[in-house]
Amino acid sequence: MEVLVLLHLVFNSSYKTATTLELIDFVIPNDAIIFIEDGVYNILNDSLLDKLQATTKSIYYLENDVVARGLMPKIKERALINYLDLVRLTENNSQIISW
Repeated sequence: MEVLVLLHLVFNSSYKTATTLELIDFVIPNDAIIFIEDGVYNILNDSLLDKLQATTKSIYYLENDVVARGLMPKIKERALINYLDLVRLTENNSQIISW
């Protein structure tokens, strides 16, 4: 996997906390975003995802959390990752921010 500028770990839904929406202002090209835990609910927020995808194509969802929340039908072409992928991404990025 390529080295990225910043890895964003999104734990919360934009429906639960407004700070998740601030992510839009901080993402730059080559950043990666991983939605985990309740953050996978952001797959339901098309407006947020459209804005993020306009900046970066590296948007991932932790598969176990997607399955646990019954969101698999919403995934479509979006990238699922497993725990090993998550570990690799965190190893390859020295700068990580949690949302």
